[in-house]
Amino acid sequence: MSKVTVIKSINPDKVCKTYTLNGDKLEKNVIANVNDGEAITVDVPDAQAMMKVLRSVTARTDLVLCAGIWHNAQIKQKFRVMSEKALADRLGSKLGEVQGGVVEHNGEFVSARLKRGIDYSEWMLLDADNPAGIPSEWAKMTIAERLELWEPFVKGITQCERIELRGSSARVHKHGEEAGPATHAWIRVSDPQKIAALKAHIRVQMVLHNASFSFDKKSKLDGTVVGTEDRSVFELAVMDTGRLVFCAMPEVNSPDHAVADADIQLHNEGGGALDLDWISLPSADDLER
Repeated sequence: MSKVTVIKSINPDKVCKTYTLNGDKLEKNVIANVNDGEAITVDVPDAQAMMKVLRSVTARTDLVLCAGIWHNAQIKQKFRVMSEKALADRLGSKLGEVQGGVVEHNGEFVSARLKRGIDYSEWMLLDADNPAGIPSEWAKMTIAERLELWEPFVKGITQCERIELRGSSARVHKHGEEAGPATHAWIRVSDPQKIAALKAHIRVQMVLHNASFSFDKKSKLDGTVVGTEDRSVFELAVMDTGRLVFCAMPEVNSPDHAVADADIQLHNEGGGALDLDWISLPSADDLER
């Protein structure tokens, strides 16, 4: 499972974040999905191979990374990625019933980004997101400091090998000023099938260890609060299989700003994968607490 999937977006033709100067404010436009693309499965047995992939993705505006492995995908064999509806129409199937993974149809390999057709990769992203409501002292933390906060309930996460790099937003900076710090970290895990259990474990333990804060979920229509959830110093949603990681080189339409490189660096070299043999689903007692 030491593989990842790289997708070249066709529609839209770019998947990078775009920054435009509006008055004295830099506004960000974000691409949220790939409607049509060409994918390839890449073997990444070690950190050096993963760093090579990251250099490629972060140097272009049309590539996106997925820490997932499509069923039936072969190393370096290209396949088309489209919406579930487009795939169902092409195969003469129905939404919810169309086959997951890569399918050969009329001489072409086609697919959709369906959870039922994608396995977890050994590579897992830690996204140091700073959403609204995060305590200011946590927002200033480096990735290493955030890992220290999680170490009491994810033992070994500070010691395993990891690759750090700047996410798109951290790369944009004013001329004469330094770019932001690393906001993404990639680690390997010993058993990718336990990533879902790890996510459930963290969701409970981060609350019990005072490593969480309340985040207001707001309606995109009118901005009203529609719910709250607990969050921590890393975004848990990116742990779901099949999630796309948008880390392409950003575009900046501003004479006052520039784009720095991704500053890809290896930490704890030789530290190996994060051991997940001990991970289990939260106990009834912990859930009650």
